[in-house]
Amino acid sequence: MEILARACDEGNVDYVFVGSAAAHIQKVLPPIGEPQTIELLVQWDLATRVHEALAEYEPSEMAEDTEGRSFNLRVGDVTANVFAPKGAVVAADSDRAAFATDTAYGDGLLWARSLYSLRDTASGHSLRTDGGSTLDLALAQRITWQLAVVQAEVSARNSAAWAGEDTYAAWVARFGPPAEWAQVVAASPQARLRPLLQWLPPLEGCKLVNLLGSHGTKAAAAALLGARASVVDVSPA
Repeated sequence: MEILARACDEGNVDYVFVGSAAAHIQKVLPPIGEPQTIELLVQWDLATRVHEALAEYEPSEMAEDTEGRSFNLRVGDVTANVFAPKGAVVAADSDRAAFATDTAYGDGLLWARSLYSLRDTASGHSLRTDGGSTLDLALAQRITWQLAVVQAEVSARNSAAWAGEDTYAAWVARFGPPAEWAQVVAASPQARLRPLLQWLPPLEGCKLVNLLGSHGTKAAAAALLGARASVVDVSPA
């Protein structure tokens, strides 16, 4: 994978690993090992530049059809399939992200499709990628498990951060004692909602739910402007 990434970087070509290669970069657990087939998507109009940069590995001739351009090559026991979707702008791919790796190559970052993207493109018994490859069901299940593990870890950290007296102390340090902050909110409720006002209707008589409302400043400000406001947030109670 580092060889492919280097060829793209040296040619200033945006790329993204997909399929099992993307899962491997993100260390899906349990370990799946080095994939024997790697799928790489590159910028449509720069595919020739990548092909030339990989000349020493004797890539196949560039093929082109209505879907895009493609070629493949072998590095050791690994087959790499490179695909340039027609008209696609890889840098604008919202599911593309840079991931830190253990490689000594460059800055140690490789661009890959996120696990959420791999999971959400599931279809039937496989996961489909733009490169035309599939991920088997077992790997799809591993991805789902990995995302659940990560979410549990994030939730645990968030719960620890928001629990106990430290959170209240942080609020007081930032806003002042509740009675004083209430006076600030009452004096100018519009100011508390200024970032949201362009999307809000007139609040008089509206029913409003402030999801993850934290200390309730926005809900209190909305109530002062005539809304029937409720705050909903996570609590261990």
